[in-house]
Amino acid sequence: MIKKLLVILLAVLGFLCCEDVAAQGTSTWRIRHVAADSMSLRLDTCSIIPQSFQIQELTRSQYRLDPLTATLHLLDSTLLGKRLFVQYEVYPFNLSLPVAHKFSRDIEPRHAQHERAEYPLPSLQNVLNDNELYTNGAISRGVSVGSNQDIVLNSSLNLQISGKLSEDVEIMASVSDKN
Repeated sequence: MIKKLLVILLAVLGFLCCEDVAAQGTSTWRIRHVAADSMSLRLDTCSIIPQSFQIQELTRSQYRLDPLTATLHLLDSTLLGKRLFVQYEVYPFNLSLPVAHKFSRDIEPRHAQHERAEYPLPSLQNVLNDNELYTNGAISRGVSVGSNQDIVLNSSLNLQISGKLSEDVEIMASVSDKN
């Protein structure tokens, strides 16, 4: 009986002591003592909310804060070697890092050499060996890039042929294809 009561008491005490560990109780407030060992001090990995930054015993003329990179730049060299008491609130992310859905290095190599593709078209007059065949038309190709960085290849063909294939056979054709 006493062992059960002791186990229950320890469980309750453990729950009360570790209460903020179970929840997402990450505070965005930071209170720190920082050693001024250089003229630029990186205070945090997250970006600082500028209005929340406070530093004791220093005036604004003695330091400059870069809130995006969370870097404190000391403007007075007499502060080197001292311990500074700072408190500030941070955003839950770093605003100085690039953010993208897809990075360009994943889409195309940085120094890729683009070779121009040339496709020689055969002459239709050599195929049919007749000078009375007239051709006219166009081939077009296009590349479209969408908002999600998807790529679509568009192509179309418009071809018109008219004339004599032989003494007895005449042709008049209009061929088109869109894809």
